[in-house]
This record gives sequence, C-alpha cells and structure tokens, in this order.
Amino acid sequence: MHDMANQDFITISEADCLILYKKVLKNSDNKWSLAESLASKKEYGFAIPTLIISIEELIKSIIILLDGNGLKFRQVKGVSIFFKNHQIRFIIAYLLLLINLFAEDLIKFIKLIGKDVKIVLDFQNSIIKNNDDFNKMVLYYIDQKSAALKIEFEYFSKLEKLRQEGFYCDYDDTFKNPLDINETDYNELYLRLSKVRKIGFMIIESYSSNNEESKSQIEMLKNTLKEVDFYNKFGDVLNKINKTKTRDPFDFIKSQL
Repeated sequence: MHDMANQDFITISEADCLILYKKVLKNSDNKWSLAESLASKKEYGFAIPTLIISIEELIKSIIILLDGNGLKFRQVKGVSIFFKNHQIRFIIAYLLLLINLFAEDLIKFIKLIGKDVKIVLDFQNSIIKNNDDFNKMVLYYIDQKSAALKIEFEYFSKLEKLRQEGFYCDYDDTFKNPLDINETDYNELYLRLSKVRKIGFMIIESYSSNNEESKSQIEMLKNTLKEVDFYNKFGDVLNKINKTKTRDPFDFIKSQL
C-alpha cells in the first residue's frame, strides 16, 4: 500500500481503494453479525444502530470499490459530504431497496410467464405493436407502487433518528429510552436492510471480479455515466443539499417534488 499520510478516502489512490474496500466491507460484516448477536440477547436498542452502521459501511465500500476500478465518484465536487453526512448514505440505501423491490417483482413476473406462454406473447405484442399500451402499463405499475415507495421513503428518512434513539435517552414530547425499543422495531429494520444488503453484495460481486465480464460491466458503467454527464449533475445536487438549512437530502428531495 502506498504512503497514506495526510490522506483520506477522497484522496487515496485507486490501487489503495481496491485494498481498503475489503477492510471496510469486513467491518460492515462484523457490525451486521454483532447486531444479530445483540438482538438474540434482546438488546434491540443497541442492535438497531449497529445494523444501520453496517449498511453505511457497506455503501462506503461500494463507492471505494467502484472508484478503485476507475470511476470518478470521489472527484465529484462536494462529494466529501458523502463521507460526513449519514443521510446521504441513507438515500443510497433507499435506492438499493428500490432496486430490490423491482427485482422481486421482475422475478415474480418471470415465474408467471413461465407458466403461460400466452402472457409472453401478449407482453411482446404490447411493446412491438402498441407502445402506448406498454407505456400505460409501465405508468400503471409505477402508480400501484407509489404508495409503497412513499412509505419506504419516509421510513428511510428517519434512519438517522433511529440510529440516535438506539444509543441515547431523549425527550421529544415523551421520554425515549433505548431500552424500550422492541423486537418488532428491530425486525422491521432488519427486513428492510437485509434487502439493501443483498443488492449491495450483488454490486460488489459484479465489480470485484477480475474476469472479462466484470471488466466489460465496469467499462459500460463508465461510458454510461459519462454520456449522461452524471458526475456534474450529481455534483450540482450535492452542492444544493449542502446549501440547505438541514443538509438533509430527504428534505431536499421533498422540496423538489
């Protein structure tokens, strides 16, 4: 490893990224196992923030891995907020959950069409012969999912509060004690973050292999991000979030909708 004096995750080399992402990932795994152990002892208050920290570390390891493979997330103007602001990482966790939700629906659809060839033909015809029908179908699907997406958005917007409530006693209209957090609270979070973790590991597996398929995926991702001017657009968003009073990306998104 290179001399890393006076450096941080923003400035370390790509080569060091490919070394350190594994250590960050190991810490994520350690925190996840610790949370499960705490929950088995009914220490739900401490287990909840430990789960959340595990996912934060997982997301951090993904970013470091991708940049180690030549992507430029760490060069985005204002990206330092990502390593300092918990809420930014929670937004990414929310997006990973959405990927999982859509993937689950896709798997259900594949299983459905496997039982009836007519469904496949109808689906193909709707795309080939009538794009309007296909667009309506997509809009209908999104409309049906909108309620669930809003629920998850609100839940993930409160992760920072859940993280802190698991550590500290507080008084906000009522007295709040980590010892009062129960198994239901823990299971609700565990179910959601397990889905985030599943997608996170899939991403890491896809981009950490040194085979031709993985290299091809990385090059494709590089080209796509460049074509859509992603880095500049992402930098603009981070800059706007930084200028808000709360620096809360969830509040920022709400203000834009």
